[in-house]
Amino acid sequence: MNFVLILGVILLTYVIFHVFACFSVLRFFAVSNSSAKKAVIAAFVLLGVSFFAAIFLYHYRDNFFTRQFYFLSGLWIGFLINLVLFFMIAWLAAVTFRFSGVEKNNKLIASLAIAAATAFSIYGIWNAFNPVVKRISVDIENLPENWSGKKIVHISDAHLGHVYGNSHLREIVGKINALKPDIIAITGDLFDQIEENFDIFAESLGELKSEKGIFYVTGNHETYLGKERILAAARKAGMIALQDEARMLEGLQVIGIDYPDRMDTKDIAGVIGKIDGFDAQKPSVLLWHTPSHVEEIKRAGIDLQLSGHAHKGQIFPFGFITAAVFKGYDYGLKREGNFSIYTTSGVGTWGPAMRTQKRSEIVEITLR
Repeated sequence: MNFVLILGVILLTYVIFHVFACFSVLRFFAVSNSSAKKAVIAAFVLLGVSFFAAIFLYHYRDNFFTRQFYFLSGLWIGFLINLVLFFMIAWLAAVTFRFSGVEKNNKLIASLAIAAATAFSIYGIWNAFNPVVKRISVDIENLPENWSGKKIVHISDAHLGHVYGNSHLREIVGKINALKPDIIAITGDLFDQIEENFDIFAESLGELKSEKGIFYVTGNHETYLGKERILAAARKAGMIALQDEARMLEGLQVIGIDYPDRMDTKDIAGVIGKIDGFDAQKPSVLLWHTPSHVEEIKRAGIDLQLSGHAHKGQIFPFGFITAAVFKGYDYGLKREGNFSIYTTSGVGTWGPAMRTQKRSEIVEITLR
């Protein structure tokens, strides 16, 4: 029921955004001709259904054209959000000018709003395809001396598939390898919207290099695509897929929790407590896709949690929503007593290949 309600709210918002943007174009540009009005309305209707048509088409026929259609229709959604934002500012400016007695040019105001939305969207696209390396340090109590100064490179939400192809993946692999990590941690949503060609990605992922292993846990998108196929590809690439299990690495525990199947929930603290060999008194790093169940995880004795999923909202102003949903743990490093959590913005995107809220990132974590 909650899922249906959330989906309904999202679809209603999607429709309202299109109606508002269409209305704004008609009013600001004073479109009075009946044929021109119909053309503008038809354009917004076609753009509105384009993303759903793209999803259907690439499932029916996966080729270069359907992939490009999916990519462009996704960009329309991102541009629409930015357009609504700047049209709201335009309406505020128009009303302010009217009541202050200042002469206004509605067409100029609207043109500036569209130009600003376009520039903001281009900035967001650049952010999406050019991940930055973010460097942080984390203190872990009782960390073995041999781990002091060692590095974990953390990525999440690559969403490899129609939008982020193998060439993009190879760039990410090169950036990660240049950091010479001791551990690579991948916290889910590695693949997205892909029916085959896992082997191509597995070959590139197999070029990742780390001293002590590449550890991977699944996210929600793995459950949509078929978890077993993806786990097989990950293992073929030399990754260690942790499914509610732990590995002891010279005094440091690396724990991974598998993402639950659709509509299922998970007793995170219970799962951690039942993991064979887990010792709450020894230093530990937890890989778990979502920045959730934080209080349970703290009580379970975890020292450092690595998560993703939230994308920091991806497109402004949705970061405010993710911050509320995940209680402030949606992005960045938080330290509470002996517990730390780092939630990454991710190295890919979902839907629009656009990031106006936070740039894509690869995280280098130095342990102390």
